[in-house]
Amino acid sequence: MHEYWENFRPGGPVADGAGVEFVACLRSHYSGQQLIAEGYKVCEAIHHGGMTDMQAIDMVENDLAVSSSAAIDVYTAATIGLGC
Repeated sequence: MHEYWENFRPGGPVADGAGVEFVACLRSHYSGQQLIAEGYKVCEAIHHGGMTDMQAIDMVENDLAVSSSAAIDVYTAATIGLGC
């Protein structure tokens, strides 16, 4: 799954509304590749790095210099769209 996380499958364009602000705001500041890379970093941190969900959200907040709300959107998009 890749094409911008298939609009956060399952469920269609931006699964259940999760990440609408993420799409609108972050796409203007980061490329799709940057966001996908951060998504995979989230998955890796959770599954192989032993991070908690909150630590992964903090990591995104620091990596991308975004608000907590935007970091949660990235985390949600990664866990839904990338299946981690």
